[in-house]
Amino acid sequence: MAPGLPFALAVTALCATPRAPIALELDRTVVLDGTWEARLSDVGGTSDEGSWQPVRVPGNFPFQGVKYDGIAWLRTTFTVPDTTRDYAIRIPMAANAYEAFVNGVQVGARGRIGAGGELVEKDLRGQVYRLPKEALREGVPNTFALRLRTFYGNGGVMAPGVLAGPEQVVRDDHDRSLARVAMLVALFLFAGFFHLVLFFSRTRERHFFSFALLCFALGSITAGINTIGYVVSTNVDFNAYLVFVPLIVLPYCFVRFFGDFFSRRILWLKRAAAGLAVLGSVSLVSSTLYHPLYPFFENVTLPVSVLALAACMALSAWWTVQAVKEKQFGAPAIGAGLVIYALTGVMELAWVFDLIPVRVDSYLGFVGFIGAMVVGIASRFAWLHRQVELGERDALTGCLTRHGFRNHVREALGEHATPSCIMLDLDHFKAINDTHGHQAGDRVLMAAGTAVRNAIRQSDLVARWGGEEFLVLLPQHGGDSALEVAARIQSALKRERFDGFEVTASFGVATRSDSAEDLDAWFARADKALYAAKEAGRDCIRSAPNLVHS
Repeated sequence: MAPGLPFALAVTALCATPRAPIALELDRTVVLDGTWEARLSDVGGTSDEGSWQPVRVPGNFPFQGVKYDGIAWLRTTFTVPDTTRDYAIRIPMAANAYEAFVNGVQVGARGRIGAGGELVEKDLRGQVYRLPKEALREGVPNTFALRLRTFYGNGGVMAPGVLAGPEQVVRDDHDRSLARVAMLVALFLFAGFFHLVLFFSRTRERHFFSFALLCFALGSITAGINTIGYVVSTNVDFNAYLVFVPLIVLPYCFVRFFGDFFSRRILWLKRAAAGLAVLGSVSLVSSTLYHPLYPFFENVTLPVSVLALAACMALSAWWTVQAVKEKQFGAPAIGAGLVIYALTGVMELAWVFDLIPVRVDSYLGFVGFIGAMVVGIASRFAWLHRQVELGERDALTGCLTRHGFRNHVREALGEHATPSCIMLDLDHFKAINDTHGHQAGDRVLMAAGTAVRNAIRQSDLVARWGGEEFLVLLPQHGGDSALEVAARIQSALKRERFDGFEVTASFGVATRSDSAEDLDAWFARADKALYAAKEAGRDCIRSAPNLVHS
């Protein structure tokens, strides 16, 4: 089941109509996904007694407006061209326990349903079932039915890929499907671990860490939806954790990655998404330990998490569009990945509604999306590395050098009438080096560079002006607005955590009201205000020329 499919199923209404029996073929498998019939009572799957209603497969009953807790039947019909051949049917993940029948003859089961219809043991794993020759009828419709037990209303065939056909071909397709899923999980995990290593080797690039979190979450969801979790543990709750914990955490992953990569100031949003992830995970664990709490998880926690994920993905797409307009490195590649995933998601949704005959798996879109994100990250990394080689960017902090700053300053200023600059100096930096060592000093410089870049716009410039001195150019900020940016940087520095000490800085702010003013003279006014801040006791902000306190 693809990550995008739950959104499609969530908007699928019971507007389907029963379809004609599907004809099986002798040389290949046929997909039985689509419109099935469901009956919410424990009456035989071949009986026409009672009320049958059309439902979608794959699909969870609640997503289709079906509220029912107990034994339910699902059925579809097919024809076979030759009853002397061996046929089989593959059932992917289905909830929560079921018995499989063909023309009333039981061919297999997953989990265990008690004699009184109670759910004794859950088992969601996919399985291939051989269809007995003696149970099949040639030239007339055959009925395949599942007698399944819902759990607090949840039930149905949850993943796409109900296949029927010659037995060996079905088994080969099943094995290839498992191999494909294993490859996708391996791809997500490799990308995650690779970027985690990059993060620890270049800790100032926080988007490496957030991208690793995103890859791990997607890999876990892929493994859980395809029941790979059973390889590790036969506990069905473990498999549920693989799916729902990362699904709840995904809004935070998207906000954090796109916020870090495009330097968006969204600390409050990150905290809100993190809080939602913690509360949602607690709700999930509580519902598995105490089942009466499950309705709250299903009716409140899960819908809120899905809505939050949709909102965060939309916000991420908007940030990407803005970054493309701003010509940020890496943004076009990520934008292309979003377009690919959106197209595959729309096509899969069209298949769900029977608008197109061929299913386009949105997994392909997600692979394209992740690949595009890797290309975007790599292109920015290469660009930064090239700037370091050219002497335009400082290798330690990732900020511009003096040389790089002077090469870009006039282009950044453009026609803006009242730009400002901020000169900041880390307080007592020599004492940090002497007391805690030069490695601690390097960590402070990297953290300072990151804090400054995260507090300013993409159109602003920041340079490492001296040893522990930074110069920030704010083309679109003047007066009080520049002081607010300085205060934001000051707060960001204080939030950084170091072993046994904290870091503060002194700030000098100068606004250039006359475009004829020499750049060096302008920067010198900011430097003079910086020294006034140091003389005032450090960890404060002063403005030139009248030295107004922030």
